[in-house]
Amino acid sequence: RQKSRSAFWYLISCISLYGSCLLFLGNGLLWPNIPEVQNFLIFGISLSSLFICRAITVEYGILELKQIRHGISEDGRDLYDISTGLHSQGYFISRFTEEMNHSYRVRQPLSLLLIDIDHLRHINEEYGVLFSDQVIVRLGEVIKNNSLCFSIAGRLEGGLFALQLPEAYLGKALEVAEKIRGEFSEIKFSTVGLRYSSQPGEAESASGRFGEDGDVVQFSVCIGAVEVMAEERHWEEVLRRAQGELKKAKQAGVGNISPGPNLNALL
Repeated sequence: RQKSRSAFWYLISCISLYGSCLLFLGNGLLWPNIPEVQNFLIFGISLSSLFICRAITVEYGILELKQIRHGISEDGRDLYDISTGLHSQGYFISRFTEEMNHSYRVRQPLSLLLIDIDHLRHINEEYGVLFSDQVIVRLGEVIKNNSLCFSIAGRLEGGLFALQLPEAYLGKALEVAEKIRGEFSEIKFSTVGLRYSSQPGEAESASGRFGEDGDVVQFSVCIGAVEVMAEERHWEEVLRRAQGELKKAKQAGVGNISPGPNLNALL
């Protein structure tokens, strides 16, 4: 809505400028019966309208830039998650709804990935919240590094992330999912002085695996992938299917990807 207001006032200012120039150039030619003083008066009013409209346009533009800089949308919602820099849950869902409508209109595919850190609760218990925050931030970086050109990534809650892939069929989405899973599983986190568990093998079995020196640990993610179906009109339907695929991946063990049905393009 902010952009539409700016565009409206910009259009009005252009019309005012055109009208002012037309009145000035047409003085005595197009309207010979209008007195010169009156003609210049009309020109002055049009020129004043131009400056007023331009000032309003600039004001809206400055307000929009401030909102973007502070990560606030037009209706006051946060655009970004503070920890990861990815989009917030509310903004992500809003954009996903827009992408669904666009994909249906232009008959192009749209896929969704749900990405969840395995055993995040155990990571919190064994290494603390600050350490688990580092794991979450690194996963956010991996998702951003492996996103496609028009992808939109967001953090939904805790260690659960989502990635929408416009113009991507399920096969392409699974390729992206594999890259994310592989890159994240190779990251080594230092655990020196952070381990809270008193059982020697508990951390290894619950949340990851230790390196040879015993002070680094690696973690994994499970990913559920779906492609939007032609009959789906609401984001909740797609998210519900993606959650089902994520559940299947987790039931199969840590570090798994569960694809949805391989669908054709939108009909």
